[in-house]
Amino acid sequence: MGSKDGYHAQVKIEAWEHLLGFVVEDATGARIGTLKALWEDYTRCPAYLGVATRWLDFGRIHVVPAQFASVSERSRRIRLPFTAGTIKHAPEYHAKAEITLRGET
Repeated sequence: MGSKDGYHAQVKIEAWEHLLGFVVEDATGARIGTLKALWEDYTRCPAYLGVATRWLDFGRIHVVPAQFASVSERSRRIRLPFTAGTIKHAPEYHAKAEITLRGET
């Protein structure tokens, strides 16, 4: 079920894979980058999103929780409930890195 602005949440994992390349916005709707990677939890649900921003070198991405992301497939955008400053200070990983419990501490 979508909202008035076209964003919806709680996307099943099968639907997340095609979101790679979508524009990622901060809580204000400002563009901050693109979705380059996602990591699943043990239930195969999205746990983290990898956002490529202009703040980082090639191949590195900011990793943010997927739990509260909203998606607009119509506009090919993902909105995060975080400010650009919060995302800028999120952990950085290589897009092909595996995130483990040990790495999350």
